[in-house]
Amino acid sequence: MKTLLTTLLLLIALTAPAQIDWKTVSIRSAIMFTSGFCDGTSEVLKVKYDRFDKVMHFNDQFWDYNKSWTNKYSTYPKERFPMSTTALVWATDGYHMMRMIRNCTMITAIVIPIGKHKNWKQYAAKGLIYYCSYTAGFNMAYDVIYK
Repeated sequence: MKTLLTTLLLLIALTAPAQIDWKTVSIRSAIMFTSGFCDGTSEVLKVKYDRFDKVMHFNDQFWDYNKSWTNKYSTYPKERFPMSTTALVWATDGYHMMRMIRNCTMITAIVIPIGKHKNWKQYAAKGLIYYCSYTAGFNMAYDVIYK
């Protein structure tokens, strides 16, 4: 986590002289952080639920990956409600809900209008900043909050 934050600060310092719209970069980075945090949380639910449960004392039937898969079915393989195993699976358990939020936030960050054409170095710098922001969010959930 420390190395990731150092890399992020270094990238920001190196691109500071460039004409980058820092307001837009900050908004997108915050959205990507949220995306990464949700991805990290979904993996904790799947692989390290005991760590999640130590921090969050939520309903195990919804959040525990090993139990919540049954929420999709009234009796296996019959769906509990229409599309509970496909398009609306995110409404049945915490794992899929976190993945859905991850996807929506990532798409939001990507489709925010970029604006005027910039040189490729500015796009590369922004891409690296967004990637580091996403990864920091994932690591915050996976390695810090639920450790």
